Amino acid sequence: MIQQGDFGDKLYIIHSGEVEVLRETPGAAPARLATLRAGEYFGEMALLTDAPRQATVRSLTPLDVMVVGRTDFLALIQSFPQLQQVFEELARGRSAARVPEPS
Repeated sequence: MIQQGDFGDKLYIIHSGEVEVLRETPGAAPARLATLRAGEYFGEMALLTDAPRQATVRSLTPLDVMVVGRTDFLALIQSFPQLQQVFEELARGRSAARVPEPS
């Protein structure tokens, strides 16, 4: 399980299985932001922003993932600027779709 608030040092690409992405807010039940399946990925936001993980990710089924470490991820997006743009656009979209925090 990936825990909201933890340091993020890996990108996970789902080969098979299913995960849920949850936003945790003190005093409230976790809000499901997304369900991710084969071909989708998570963990890129913490790598791109160098900020703590913004959501918790839990497995819903048995899971097979490919793990890409921080150093390899950063080398990859540095070598392929178009790939960096794809990850950044996805991160912006995911960030905009977050459940608003209480005032």
